[in-house]
Amino acid sequence: MKRCSIVLFAVVAICCLGASALAQCKVEETPYRGWNALKLSNELVELYVVPDIGGRIIQFVFEGHEYLFVNDSLAGKVLPYKEGEWNNYGGDKLWPAPQGWDGPHQWPGPGDPILDGGRFTYEILQPQGKHASVRLTSPPDKESTGIQFSRIITLKAGQPEVFFENTMTNVSDRTVSWGIWSVTQIDASNPEGEGHNDQLDFYCALNPRSTFPKKYAVLYGLVNNFAWLPDYKRNLFRGHYNYLVGKVGIDSPGGWLASLDGKTGYVLVQRYKYFPGKRYPDDSSVEFWVNGAGSFIAAKKLIESKPDPQKTPYLFEMEILSPLVTLSPRQSYTFKTEWKALKGDLPALMKEVGLRGER
Repeated sequence: MKRCSIVLFAVVAICCLGASALAQCKVEETPYRGWNALKLSNELVELYVVPDIGGRIIQFVFEGHEYLFVNDSLAGKVLPYKEGEWNNYGGDKLWPAPQGWDGPHQWPGPGDPILDGGRFTYEILQPQGKHASVRLTSPPDKESTGIQFSRIITLKAGQPEVFFENTMTNVSDRTVSWGIWSVTQIDASNPEGEGHNDQLDFYCALNPRSTFPKKYAVLYGLVNNFAWLPDYKRNLFRGHYNYLVGKVGIDSPGGWLASLDGKTGYVLVQRYKYFPGKRYPDDSSVEFWVNGAGSFIAAKKLIESKPDPQKTPYLFEMEILSPLVTLSPRQSYTFKTEWKALKGDLPALMKEVGLRGER
């Protein structure tokens, strides 16, 4: 009996060791859609990063499902910056906030030749093991914004999650004030054929003590856009992708936002820390942009978006903003965010990750 127990213990230990050995992360250089990319992967997810196009995370994959929009017309290209144009490759990137065209205290992009479109450098910090990580660093933007971005991206074994340390450093000789703006473009095309995905929703918590009368603010597009569907009883903001251009800002204190694909059941949850009492760009910690047909005003111009998926592709943006931070020369600020991939309907999502409105 004793010998059997020893043998059983040994078998269990070997099995556990084997399972542990399989639970590995790694970083490798690889081509992706014609670009030179870095692939971070574990047994659950894959993350593709292209340093040459603004340090973009160009794709995030869970169970074969690709969450992010990639512009097919620009795949594999690294284009020079042209004044007044934006090379929207897709994926996820960091921008400075607030955006605007009224003076040097606002970022007039995109496009942008350095922070959005510059060639980032990279360093593989941990190539493989229980976790894997890389650091991306932008060129210094000394003249315009005065800042330089760096970003540490980490995967951990056995988790469908990504961890980000997003840092901006004042590389100028003057004091600057910016927020860190994480912009993630979600593929909103119909997975079953032509047209857009008409079962794609996005969520965050509403603020019961919001500075906005409706607890959210329409920043671009029609005020009565039927994409905006707040649930005041649960203090939840819901948006629905309808291919009608518009943008909202929410002073969301919940620390999360999520997209839910009703056709496939795939969910992407993003997390951040909310800082009550701090000033935020646009007074918002979360923003959603619906790319679609219609008109809006930007840079003091009326912009017309045509109902043509080649010119106006099917996508929406999940956007997280840090508080505004004032930095003296050579000072830095780090803002951490996380992603989690899931699959399930909304009630299951709410139960599993504990998403809720603020009371």
